[in-house]
Amino acid sequence: ARGSVLGMSQGSVLVIDADEWVSTLLVTAIREAGYEVLVCKSAQVGLETACAIQPDCIICDIDLPDNDGYWVARNVRTHPSRVSVTPFLFLSGLDDEASRLQGFHVGADVYMTKPFRVDEVVAQIGALVHMAARLRQRRDSMIELPTGGETAIEGDLAQMSIATVLTVLELERRTGIFEVVSKKRRATLEIVWGHVLQG
Repeated sequence: ARGSVLGMSQGSVLVIDADEWVSTLLVTAIREAGYEVLVCKSAQVGLETACAIQPDCIICDIDLPDNDGYWVARNVRTHPSRVSVTPFLFLSGLDDEASRLQGFHVGADVYMTKPFRVDEVVAQIGALVHMAARLRQRRDSMIELPTGGETAIEGDLAQMSIATVLTVLELERRTGIFEVVSKKRRATLEIVWGHVLQG
């Protein structure tokens, strides 16, 4: 129940930023675009909130009072829940190449710098949320996720390419054995955190 059809939410956005002025500016613009917004002022609270509410998008500053934003991203990406694939956007005062590369290295999808244009940030959120929804939809339409039991994913690969399957496993950061059976032949890939180790 997300309110009436007219006031229907586009999704939820978590903003992790200690700067009062920046977060107020963002909250106003993001709410106007139809999203529910929550603000956290520290890395620790931000991470706990992200895991608890599983937002549709996370916006995070790098300069936070306790841990830095890189710490938040790393912990979000390795969390054993749905939050590990949540779109993550860095909004940072650091404009050098090293900071930007570090941002992508810890798993951010987008790295934007301050000063920023609010409408551009909102446009990025929209693009990320839609992309995540498309990937989810594609995955759900192709793969049966059995409830219970040991198998995480099974389905008929005739419907999609192995590349797509591996992309899904990587997105979900799965660990385990991926087995492909065709007539009398079978292949096995060992996967850790979504990356193929050996096969």
